[in-house]
Amino acid sequence: MRVFIWVQHLRGIGHIMRALAIARALQNAGATVRVATGNTPPAVANAAGIDVIELPPCRASDDTIQTLVDARGAPINDTWWEERADALAATFHAFQPDILVTECYPFGRRPFRRELQPLIDAMHTKNGLVVASLRDILQRVSRPKKAKWMVERASEFHKFCVHGHRELATLESALPTEDVTFENVIYTGFVHDRPLSEATEESSEIIVSVGGGAMGETLLSVVPDAIVEAPQEWRWRVLHGALAPTDIVAQLRAIDRQTVTIETARPDFPALLNSAACSVSLCGYNTAMDVLTSGVPSVMVPFDDAGQTEQNQRASALAKLGRVTMIEPASLTPERLVAAIKDAKEKPIPDLPFQFDGAERTAKILFDLFERHHG
Repeated sequence: MRVFIWVQHLRGIGHIMRALAIARALQNAGATVRVATGNTPPAVANAAGIDVIELPPCRASDDTIQTLVDARGAPINDTWWEERADALAATFHAFQPDILVTECYPFGRRPFRRELQPLIDAMHTKNGLVVASLRDILQRVSRPKKAKWMVERASEFHKFCVHGHRELATLESALPTEDVTFENVIYTGFVHDRPLSEATEESSEIIVSVGGGAMGETLLSVVPDAIVEAPQEWRWRVLHGALAPTDIVAQLRAIDRQTVTIETARPDFPALLNSAACSVSLCGYNTAMDVLTSGVPSVMVPFDDAGQTEQNQRASALAKLGRVTMIEPASLTPERLVAAIKDAKEKPIPDLPFQFDGAERTAKILFDLFERHHG
């Protein structure tokens, strides 16, 4: 079985991390896999041993995700699109896949339909399979016209693998209508590909993290004053993304305390959580998985700039289950952050019935789908 995975991360890194985890699980199960990525994999991503093809990269210029820019920061144009579509088509046809997997599309990444639709059409022509890989909670769609387009495109897919639990959110809940039901949906459980390392000693640090991308300015901006407000014996480790605003990073590095460490995002983040006193973070997919599997007390300040709803939904659901202490970004202050950390450290951690082997489950789903399709 040959599986071609298309993935495009624009600001955060959740999409590429899930795609690589699923690729590894497929390879371990015996599939031949190629991953085409539309942006350079971050340093914290584990792409070792995976056939990764890097397309001409692009990213979102800001948190609205409305303007796409190339590697030089220039807005992409028709020539760029044509060159990238040609590069994608060349590696796709040379690979000759049995299954095409699109990360997020068609429930996101709509601008990329111009390069993806020819691949989808080619799969149907050759009687291949088309599968969507979707995170647990999608950005809510407010425009009926956009929702209608998504539903129409969904008819071209044989299966939707939602990497979460129905109890937290359904695929249909992202749409502004209640009369749509998708029959070909499987909830795989969460995808978590970063096994925890046993801590060699108790660190008791407050770990502040904002992922490996460009998000987290709201949270990071209150940390210096929160450190001043907090008990002096607290130890802090602040991990900022490689694309974090330079002025905020400079302010953090200016903190002159031996109990404070400032670093960029680290690949051993799960191991740090395993010995931490508390985690303070956004509520992106990867971070949520690391927090949930570590059992660390947690404060979450979900990213909600530019109308983004995904992280707020996830954090709200986890707060209702008693697993995290949530602070709405609009009400975040240094004093509230310190109070929330104290609250999180004191309350018990509930035992939640979540599954984190979604990558392996997805591999099995694809093998079963392939066998039935060709049986």
